[in-house]
Amino acid sequence: MTMPAAARARLAASRKQEVATMLTADIYLWYRQQLDVCRMRYDERRSSWMVFGYDEVQRVLRDTETFSSEKMFKADGSVDEIGGAGMLGLDPPRHRHLRSLVVQAFTQKRVAALEPRIQALTASLIDRIEDEKEADIVDALAFPLPVMVIAELLGVLAADLEQFRSWTSDIIGTDYELKVKGFTKMGAYFDGIIAEHMRTPKENLISELLAAQIGSERLSKADVVGTCLLLLVAGHETTATLIGNALWCFDEHPEARAEVLMRPEILPSAIEEVLRFRSVLHWFPRAVRRDTQFWVTN
Repeated sequence: MTMPAAARARLAASRKQEVATMLTADIYLWYRQQLDVCRMRYDERRSSWMVFGYDEVQRVLRDTETFSSEKMFKADGSVDEIGGAGMLGLDPPRHRHLRSLVVQAFTQKRVAALEPRIQALTASLIDRIEDEKEADIVDALAFPLPVMVIAELLGVLAADLEQFRSWTSDIIGTDYELKVKGFTKMGAYFDGIIAEHMRTPKENLISELLAAQIGSERLSKADVVGTCLLLLVAGHETTATLIGNALWCFDEHPEARAEVLMRPEILPSAIEEVLRFRSVLHWFPRAVRRDTQFWVTN
């Protein structure tokens, strides 16, 4: 792939601004700059190609024979063992098989049944800060709420909840060594819970995961552990970020906040718009299995 001289000059100028731009709260200006310069480029710090164009991203995500999920990487280019755990680290057809089994247990009916409990947990967290002059909404609501919901969904004992929260904090933190330690401890914890459920099934998601079956295939114990960890890592971080982003959007757009308050029935659509407007996830790593070419035009 060759790049015109003018585009190379624009890219060099863009790289000088990159660090400052990426440290701002709004990364979309930087995305636009990259699209204006070139739809994909090699990033030396990450030892990876960064792909920005819609068509190019679609090709990377859909061509699993060339671009694999079976080895995920951190932002610095090193292998991320946590990000590649469970289904996230598998390609079709194995990914599809596991997902089909998990869907049997994780149904819309089960999620809908959680709604009253989620509302009660949310109200209790808000009550704690109701009389405060100011509060950190992430610490007070966005972070603890998903942990509490996921813990109940997985049948975590009340006595273990504080330890569960501590591991969760380590897993989603910025210290990778703590992430690995927390991930390992959490995996061992779920391994014990699942072994108990295999002996004595209960009425919760873990027992339903163990019971899920397509033909003669069931989820193995390791698959269920991976699914629990995936639910914790993916479910917590995305939900916590969504709550923060939604409040940010409503603060930036008071007319939208006023409309939702006047018409609460449009809240689901408003949440969907928040997910579109301020994405929770900004990159999907893939490992290239074989030599490939892109023809990029601006």
